[in-house]
Amino acid sequence: MQREIKIRAKALDNKQWYEGYLSSPDTLNVLTVVDGVTYYDEILIDSETIGQFTGLQDKKEKDIYEGDIVEYKYDNCTYQGVIYYEHGVFDVDHKPEMIDMDGDIEHLIWDICTPNDIEVLTE
Repeated sequence: MQREIKIRAKALDNKQWYEGYLSSPDTLNVLTVVDGVTYYDEILIDSETIGQFTGLQDKKEKDIYEGDIVEYKYDNCTYQGVIYYEHGVFDVDHKPEMIDMDGDIEHLIWDICTPNDIEVLTE
């Protein structure tokens, strides 16, 4: 299975979010198509804001990135957490007060929940 590898990060100058591909730890390559013409730009970014695309979209068809705060419902409860990447897997980090059940959160999110159950709250 092949998935798109793309990155989202905030620009240093205007603090806006951009999606693209890393060319160095502090530079994002961005391609923009306007009226059929492709423009290439390199943007200096805040390396603390880099987040990788998970390959999933939420219920509003918004791309889910590492660092996003998401909300989802499972077993009549609502949970929130931050998406992170570790050991080759995207997962959700919950604050102790946000979750009241035992179990494998990675399994809970990606195998039981569907993108229609997950919503990105903040970037």
